[in-house]
Amino acid sequence: MKKKIVVEGWRFVPHSYACVNMWQCLELIRRDDVELYHRDLPYLKAEWTPSYRLFDVESTAALGALKTPDPAVPPEVLYRIDYPYNLAPVKAQRHFVFGTTEHGVVRPTMLAGNGDLPAQLAASDAVIITPSNWSRAGFLRSGAPEERVVVVPHGVREDIFRPFPAADREAVRRQMGWDDEFVVLSIGTMIGNKGIRYLLKAFAVVQQRYPRMKLCLKGLDGLYPSQRCLKECGDLLTREEAARLQASLVYIGETLSFHEMAALYNACDLYVSPYMAEGFNLPVLEAAACGLPVICTAGGPTDDFIDDSFADKIASTPLRAEGGVMGLDPSLEHLVALLARTMERGVSREVKEAAAGWVRERYTWRHAVDKLLATFFAR
Repeated sequence: MKKKIVVEGWRFVPHSYACVNMWQCLELIRRDDVELYHRDLPYLKAEWTPSYRLFDVESTAALGALKTPDPAVPPEVLYRIDYPYNLAPVKAQRHFVFGTTEHGVVRPTMLAGNGDLPAQLAASDAVIITPSNWSRAGFLRSGAPEERVVVVPHGVREDIFRPFPAADREAVRRQMGWDDEFVVLSIGTMIGNKGIRYLLKAFAVVQQRYPRMKLCLKGLDGLYPSQRCLKECGDLLTREEAARLQASLVYIGETLSFHEMAALYNACDLYVSPYMAEGFNLPVLEAAACGLPVICTAGGPTDDFIDDSFADKIASTPLRAEGGVMGLDPSLEHLVALLARTMERGVSREVKEAAAGWVRERYTWRHAVDKLLATFFAR
């Protein structure tokens, strides 16, 4: 008999929670023993509008065809993935809520009704699903019982996020106008926790020695003021560095499909994420799946899923601000040294193969949903 699962969340916007929801749903649809339903929840911001070009036609149709559940029939599992986190009791045999604690703590504004986490959990039987041990520690630090917070890592679709054949990669690079450049990529909203100010400074320093370097930043203008945030990230640059960076920077703000994102990863040579706070950092995993070596902050959620065979970790110092907000302060000097070392030694075929192979064997959405289902029905 099929297991009836109801998912509540966002579809058809490129927000990370919506993307995780859609990827998980697409994998759940494949499972012969699952009967999947979906109930759309209001977007976080009223101005967000759906985009139906994130996936291919077949996947978009499959997501759109998910049936709305009958509210009179309790499912075996109700899984909610939106924000703020709603832990209110539901009519279901098992109740799960997805969440992340990028800054290592659950603030009242992160909960529906500006509530208190221990109090809301005490009034509910919900189990929290979170994608990293860093994020889990934030829930525990905020008063959640250990048995009520389970780590289920994210994944990638290996048929999309994969290394392109050499001819296809070169075709994308020609289309981008990148000939002999060494292209460094970073993806995100450009807000402070992404550490872009450190990346701009480090790139400007190293690029002076290696003028063929180019920096590609992918923002998300459809959901956030990414361009405005980027303009505020140049505070560490000298006037000369800012001018030099201007000539070497490519900014992409429009929404791209996942196939276009895979092409962008493949067109680049290195992925860098000097983040200060993240719940998981899925672009790091997607970049590695496409064969890119990675430089990212040590001590955070990426420690769960990167490997020394393809990734360098930026030394970091823990941060604790007033109000209990935590994060990491990546070393600018170490980031400069790692960038320079990568330019000196280049990127070998072995490193690219190690990155793609590591992700393919451990961190696909098939792996993630296997663990998700095991969590759903473990009790």
